[in-house]
Amino acid sequence: MLVGTEADVNICCTSMSGEEMALVCLLAHDNVATLKQAISAQPSTPTPAAMSLLFGDIVLDDDTPLSAVGIIDGSVVQVMVLADNWKLLVRHRVRDGMFVAGEKSRNRADLDASLFADLDIDYAGFRGDGAFVFKVVWPRWLEDTRHLPEELPQNWM
Repeated sequence: MLVGTEADVNICCTSMSGEEMALVCLLAHDNVATLKQAISAQPSTPTPAAMSLLFGDIVLDDDTPLSAVGIIDGSVVQVMVLADNWKLLVRHRVRDGMFVAGEKSRNRADLDASLFADLDIDYAGFRGDGAFVFKVVWPRWLEDTRHLPEELPQNWM
């Protein structure tokens, strides 16, 4: 992160509710991953892996240069913080439709969408020790597993 006159771009980063989270200064040729790192260096902010960034209605990919999406001095970028550091990758409610074969992204800016996919991302920030940990949530888990002899206290595994 640069300070003062060396920076091309001063960016205000806000939560989805509009609260300011960080004010960062970067070069216009820096990419979104650098912006995430700068945000996470501020007190009380999430790790880069726990956030997605929105500029207008565009979900920003980590390798995209800031200037390529029109981020200029004074721009505001919204930070979507992912609950409990989990990143939603896919949601599929069959009654609402089907994905197209090979489709990696759909409704990336709408975490509540019934058809959601965000698979075209850089997974490096999620690897930690090299392994991935997935959390599968099954909304009807308790109903669908009532026949099992043991009680299942949560709807995720």
